[in-house]
Amino acid sequence: MSKILLTLFTLIPLLIGLSACAPSDQRIQKVIRENPEMIFQAIEENPQKFLKVVNQAAREAQLKEREEQYKKQLQAREKEFSRPKKPKVDESRIVFGKKEAPITIIEYMDLQCPACRAGAQAINAVKKKYGDQVRVIYKHMPLEFHKQALPAARYYEAIARQDIKKAAIFHDKVYERQRELRDESLLKEIAKKLELNQERLKKDLGSKDIARQIDEDQQEFIRFGYRGTPVYLVNGVSLRGAQSLKEFSQVIDRLLKETRNHSL
Repeated sequence: MSKILLTLFTLIPLLIGLSACAPSDQRIQKVIRENPEMIFQAIEENPQKFLKVVNQAAREAQLKEREEQYKKQLQAREKEFSRPKKPKVDESRIVFGKKEAPITIIEYMDLQCPACRAGAQAINAVKKKYGDQVRVIYKHMPLEFHKQALPAARYYEAIARQDIKKAAIFHDKVYERQRELRDESLLKEIAKKLELNQERLKKDLGSKDIARQIDEDQQEFIRFGYRGTPVYLVNGVSLRGAQSLKEFSQVIDRLLKETRNHSL
């Protein structure tokens, strides 16, 4: 019954709001306000039907909200085609792909984030489809409630200082075993199997340069106004959340077409 009473506070404004849509229903609105016990009695007589109606209304509201958010993202994305964001990319950054590739994808990732794990599949598909036309740079946005995300980011950068290919393997293995990532032991286990120089790895894990780089990534993410991970910048055009190959392709194909037109 407590669940019913909780959802009641959602239903009453809805009923009043609906009745207020038609002037002829003002009497119904008045009766409800003056006799709220009628609603309680109706709920007690058929609680399951009441919950079904409320849950359906909640689902529809959530769907509408997602549609509105997506519409706003599309509008913001369209503006970014003419005024793209300008993330910092220095020469020391780890790059997967040719540096002269016309398309640069920057991903702000959290290695403990399930959505980032899902999005990695699309990034791999993009690499396969576009080949030398794209390059990928991973930046870090370890979220506070993912306690192993920051250590994972440090491991990734420390491993990359020894071997970029092994950093990519580490990246994929962490996602593959993400559900096991409860403490640093998993990170150590994966790193050990990569046959790295463990002394150097230990030293690099405490590197101030790595700490500074991760902090700069986080500050840039916040400055751009993003909130959740992952976020992808495709030549400065934002894609928020895990994306499909189709979504990436729509942006990449348009950018490649614009690049070709400018070169004519």
